[in-house]
Amino acid sequence: MENMSTLKQLALAAVIFGLTACGGGGGSDGGDDGDGGTDTPTDLTILEFGVAGSGGEEPDGTAIIDANRQMGVFGFDWKMVTSDPYLAGVYVSEDDQLDTNDTAIFVGNCDWLGIYPCHKESAIGCRFDTQNIIDCEYHDPVDMTMKFGALPFRGHIILRVCDALATECRIATHPVVFM
Repeated sequence: MENMSTLKQLALAAVIFGLTACGGGGGSDGGDDGDGGTDTPTDLTILEFGVAGSGGEEPDGTAIIDANRQMGVFGFDWKMVTSDPYLAGVYVSEDDQLDTNDTAIFVGNCDWLGIYPCHKESAIGCRFDTQNIIDCEYHDPVDMTMKFGALPFRGHIILRVCDALATECRIATHPVVFM
């Protein structure tokens, strides 16, 4: 168990270093929540959302998450404008639309008493293994075998943030391929 904790710490350090060195990943900025509003910062705005894959990225910016490269270590990060604590969830989806079929790989109450390491700038480290398990910090491991079927699996990682009462939410997506 201690080795897994050390692995997660190393994974997080590698992800943070990689995202910092590369300026984060691509992905959508999350400013438009589909209500016809503008992309100006409000009290709940996703400024950036990126995914750093274990296998780099394809020319179109799709993050490659390969269980056989760099021990399957990958991660995601985001930057927010918010004046209050918020709820964050990160999901694996077949498309860029969040729905009930999507699988949570991280859920946290952010900026509340420091329970989760998510603030206005956040980075979460994960590992994808050859048994199709995604293990992200501060979340139970998730078996993705049923969702993925066969590899490679092309889809999206979706970040959803909501105000503390979940009355206002924003979404950002990033294309990924799991191998």
